[in-house]
Amino acid sequence: MIRDHLDDAGPGTQSRLANGAHVPGGTMSRFLAGKALPRTHFISLQLELARLRRDATREKRHAA
Repeated sequence: MIRDHLDDAGPGTQSRLANGAHVPGGTMSRFLAGKALPRTHFISLQLELARLRRDATREKRHAA
């Protein structure tokens, strides 16, 4: 799910997601290259992705 989001997202999304989840950029890059993530980073990324999606949904509702 995280990789799908990043594949469909624009420039800078990887950095924003990593920063929001408090995951070092190098760790995020290694993950995207196929390495495993420590469980704590994986959970943090999932939570941050859920937060970003929730915020995007709220913005769409308020714009309509």
